[in-house]
Amino acid sequence: MQKILKRPEPADLSHFNMRIYGSHNTICQELREIYHMIDNEEAKLKVRVAMSMAKKIVDKLREYKNEKDKKV
Repeated sequence: MQKILKRPEPADLSHFNMRIYGSHNTICQELREIYHMIDNEEAKLKVRVAMSMAKKIVDKLREYKNEKDKKV
């Protein structure tokens, strides 16, 4: 049986109000910059979906790191 993947919800606009996040470059910071560079609403929605996906990936990586640290 094929699993149907649900499209992620777009990230909240509050994530895009932050212009600079610290002094390091992250995928979320790049997405913020792209979001502010474009005027196309459909493209902005896609960037918001990508932000949501990126945040889920980061959360999962942190979870894996915590599990690994507990084993050591």
